Order: sequence, then C-alpha cells, then structure tokens
Amino acid sequence: ERDRRFPVCWILAEGQLVTASTGPILIEECPDQLVTACPKSLMQSYQVVHRLVQRATNLSEHGTAIFQLTRCREIDAGGILLLMYAGNCLSRNGWQACVDGTGVAMDLVVRHLEHYLRDRKTRTDCDREEGDYLLREIESREEMVGDIAEWAHSVRQDTTASEEEVAKWKLQIGEVTANGFQHGIGGLEDARRLLLAGQSMQKENSVQLAAIDYGRSIPATIGPLADARGVEDHDGKRISFACKRKVTSKRLASN
Repeated sequence: ERDRRFPVCWILAEGQLVTASTGPILIEECPDQLVTACPKSLMQSYQVVHRLVQRATNLSEHGTAIFQLTRCREIDAGGILLLMYAGNCLSRNGWQACVDGTGVAMDLVVRHLEHYLRDRKTRTDCDREEGDYLLREIESREEMVGDIAEWAHSVRQDTTASEEEVAKWKLQIGEVTANGFQHGIGGLEDARRLLLAGQSMQKENSVQLAAIDYGRSIPATIGPLADARGVEDHDGKRISFACKRKVTSKRLASN
C-alpha cells in the first residue's frame, strides 16, 4: 500500500515533492481544525501553523515536522493553503513539513496534493468530489485567467449561485490574484508564483476560493519609502500607507 505521508513543501535540493520524510521527526502538531471561513477562524488556524514554524525556528537542529490530521475534524481550502505556507517557511529554514493521518480531513488534503503534483494537461484524471476546486500553482497571468474561469465553472456546476454572483466573485478574486503578481522582488518581471484552492458547499450555501502568494508582502515592498516617510514599522499602518495616492496606486500604469 502506498505511503500516505505527503509532504507539503518543496524539497528544494531535488526540485520535487517526495512521499516520505527524509529526516528525524522532531515536531508533531495535531490540529483540531484548520478552517478559514471567517476572520476569527482564519486567525486561529494561522496561529496553529505559525506555532509549529516558530517551534522549528527555535531549535538548533533540523528535521521533519508533521501535521497529524487524524483528529482534525475539518479543513477547508484556506487551511490547505496555510499548510503549504508552513511548508514553504520550514523548507527555507532547512526543514521538511509533512502531513499524515487518516480520515476526512486527510482524504481532502491528499486529493488536493495529488492534483497539485500533476501536470496541467493530466489534472482532469484526478479524483474529484462534488464541490472540489483542487490545489494548483499559477505561474502567469494567462494561467490565472484560465484557472479562475475553471473555478467559476465549478461553482455554476456545484451550486445554485446566480450568474451575477459568480461574475462578482470572479472580479473580486481576480483583483486579489493580480495583486499577487505585483509582489515579486523586482516587480512584475520577477513575480512570484500563486497557489489557488477552493470549495463549493451547497448544503452550507457557501463558496470559497483561497489564494496565497510568496512575494515579499506589501509592508516589506514599501519598507524603504515608509522608513523615509517615518511610518511606524507595523504591518497594518504600512498597508494603510500603501493605499494612499502616489504611494503604490499610481506608481504602475497597470494599477
């Protein structure tokens, strides 16, 4: 039987994902749930994954950190992206992050990761349950347009949402993902990749599309200008500063 332990980070030396841990298991986290449907649950789930990252950072040795999902009652698309975020943070510090376990939450994670590993041309063969919009990496704006259109199609297919609602959601998430391509270290020419995952839950009358980019973040990007203007080193205040005219909104013709 295939090993069910799937890592959630790229093994940078090999350039690919592997299906077994490669170092001693030094940290294990057993989340009760990883859901992101409201600000409160998003913050709680973020704190779970961030706690594991901080524990690893504070250790002098490196190894494997595992998210054990057997007792996880629920995970959604945003929770899966938080796992990917943790894997990326840990890999940069010489760690490998894995997920392990059995149950509904683990089954959903496996479906997403199997889809993520596939070439774009072979993803249609992946197992998909009603409501799934499975994890994928987007490397260009052209891919972004196609993948958001695919998400909109899945919403129309799996829910009773109106065309007006779907069109509004496409505009909203399109703005979010387009901003992700502004966060490269060198601007648009050095844009970072994006990850997308989603769910349509007809019984709960809800739809989710989650996105994450690995750029430097707005506060870091505008840091030199904010320092020069005397803006406090606080994420919220620097994001507010970034929204002011002539700070970022008018610096690029495409904004």
